[in-house]
Formats: sequence, structure tokens, C-alpha cells
Amino acid sequence: MPQSLEPAREMLSAIDPHVFDAVAMTAFMRCWNDAKPELTPKLLGTEMAMGFKVITRAIQSSALLAVCRSWDTANDTRSFPKLADLLGEDAVIRLIAEDRHQDLEALLADIEGFKQSETLMALRVSRAEGFAHNIGEARARQAMGDAARPAAYGELYEATSLCKDLLERCYLLLHGYESRIREWEIDHSRILTNMIADIQNYNA
Repeated sequence: MPQSLEPAREMLSAIDPHVFDAVAMTAFMRCWNDAKPELTPKLLGTEMAMGFKVITRAIQSSALLAVCRSWDTANDTRSFPKLADLLGEDAVIRLIAEDRHQDLEALLADIEGFKQSETLMALRVSRAEGFAHNIGEARARQAMGDAARPAAYGELYEATSLCKDLLERCYLLLHGYESRIREWEIDHSRILTNMIADIQNYNA
């Protein structure tokens, strides 16, 4: 039985890298998608175009894996569901300031809601199917009556945003301060935007 919040804080620290990985990868995907209309005509027919196709697929797969790791439920995993199990213990609840109990209840409800969601199931199907390059095959099976479906691209962004929000709320609850992930994301996106904008010069 926990005698302090330290086990929960340690688990949160273990979840932290998964969320940062997902945010970093989806930030790259978003910056690349924003730049594609201008850069695609300049890259067509170059070796760099094929290279970036490979890179973007790898990054999308990495983002998917990072999000799914944040929601795994196996006994040896460090994830939001496992953190929720710990935070839901009576001994832990008593360690949290009474004026934060409503925040805790809302946090646990949101974690449970996504844990049971169709979106999370779809993300796991995409992971099991071998990432984005098999989505077409999985959808064909779905059309033949298979209830399982892979995730739409937008669902990966939505899940990453939820992970980011939950991480911030967990930090506030357990530490009393924010994780700075939003500030880091802004800086990271700015660097990526400048880097991608300069790609056309690499092929000069």
C-alpha cells in the first residue's frame, strides 16, 4: 500500500518519454504536411523525395507506437491506465489534497473513457497491422465484415493531444506544476518548420 505519492510520480516519469516522443513525431508530421504543397513540386523526381517518404512513414509509425505504449495495460507497463489504477487506490487518494479530489475524479474518468474507446482499439489495430502501409488491407477486411478497423490519420493526432493534456493534468496533480510539454512543442515545431523549409536548398 503506497505511503507517499512517490510511486505515482515515478510512474508518471516513465510515461513522460512516451508522450514526448508522440508529440515530437506528430509535430514533424504536422510541419511536413503544412509544407508539402510548396515543397512537393520541387522534390518530385529527386532522390530526396523517396527518402522523405520513407522518413515520414517511419515517423508516423514511431508516433503510433509511442501513443500505444502510453495506453498499454500489461502488468509490467508504465501507462496512463496503470497510473489510473494507482491513483484510484484509497491510500493514494488520501494523500492528495482534498481540494484536488474533483480534478482527480475527472482525470480518472477521462483515462477510463479513452481506455474503452473505439479510437484506442483502432490505434491498436493499426499497430498490430504493421503500421500505416497495411491500412488499406485492414479496411478491406473491415468491409468484408471484420469489426476491427485501423485508425484514421486524424485519430493519431487526437490521441496525441489527449496524452499531452493528461500528462499536464497529472503533473499538476502530483507535482503542483506543469510539465512544460506545450512550451517544448512550440520550440520543437519552430525548429522543424525552419528545417523543412530549408530542405529545397539541400538538393541545389
